[in-house]
Amino acid sequence: MKNKPKSDSSTNEPDSCWFRKNFRMNQELHIAGNFIYDGINTLNGITGVSYEQTANLFSFLYYVSVGIERLQKIILILLDGTSLYDEEKIAEFEERLKTHNHVTLQQYIKGKTDIQLNERENRFLRDLSEFYKEMRYSRYNFITYDKDERSMVTIFLKRFVEANLIEYSCADAQSIRINDIVKETMGRVVGGIATKYYTAINEWCHKQDYPFYTYELQCGSKAEKVFTQHANSSLQKQKNDEVNALRELLILVRNAKPSNGFLRFLDGISPIDIDQGLLSGFIIDLCNGNISQDLIDEVKELYAEVGGSHLKKRLELISGIGNPNATLESYEESDLEQTELFE
Repeated sequence: MKNKPKSDSSTNEPDSCWFRKNFRMNQELHIAGNFIYDGINTLNGITGVSYEQTANLFSFLYYVSVGIERLQKIILILLDGTSLYDEEKIAEFEERLKTHNHVTLQQYIKGKTDIQLNERENRFLRDLSEFYKEMRYSRYNFITYDKDERSMVTIFLKRFVEANLIEYSCADAQSIRINDIVKETMGRVVGGIATKYYTAINEWCHKQDYPFYTYELQCGSKAEKVFTQHANSSLQKQKNDEVNALRELLILVRNAKPSNGFLRFLDGISPIDIDQGLLSGFIIDLCNGNISQDLIDEVKELYAEVGGSHLKKRLELISGIGNPNATLESYEESDLEQTELFE
């Protein structure tokens, strides 16, 4: 059984390096996982590499670049043997970490580990470095601005996706559609890098003479989904699993007989008159992690037509749906005085 590291004799507390590498870096691991997850989630809401999608392309690259950079820095901190009592060396090490150059960080890591990235993973790191250093604020530079997210992503996809698998927008022959092939390609690139870095963190922790828990992931967290739940290093597989689960849930809610309290609760509430012809589009947005603004506007209009005490009652009623503090499992129809508020 591994023992805790020796205490600092001057303070009789666990060594500060052990605490930082253990718990502070575990927090960083979850932060990195959150950024990477949000990046893949954003990618799935993008329809194409187009002008209209510039903001979403920026968000995808930003989230992923921050997440991967933080993973790289976790590895370097774990591998660093500098004592906290050597302030000069600590200052030098911290200065080396003050970079957003993913390629440079990978070179540091490669010099200390056997992590090997493939061609497209290395190219993606290069693109992330350029994006974070040159493109984040390039639109504010009126003289030298000559490249943006769209051109970067387009060049990357044309290099690493077979030409016959690339689809272009009908409205813009130069705009690549973000189809399933593109999503899978990007999911594998990001997932491959994330998996290799997380594996290095995991292996390092288990090789130490005393316990390190840096690698541990909170159950159900975004970080767990990113680092442990996908097959063949493809983060898109994880996203597909999520969407399929949501689809099955929608089918269940639509077709299941009300055999428990929650379904009886839903069954007892009359729906408002949302345009059913638009439902498919609303569900598409929902599967992409977005609640349609058209749906929001339509619901607000329907609410405005009712108003007053009826609206107040309905809002109080539906507030129980998705509320972790509401207990609807034992609900019976007799528990509700009036649900037909919109008839």
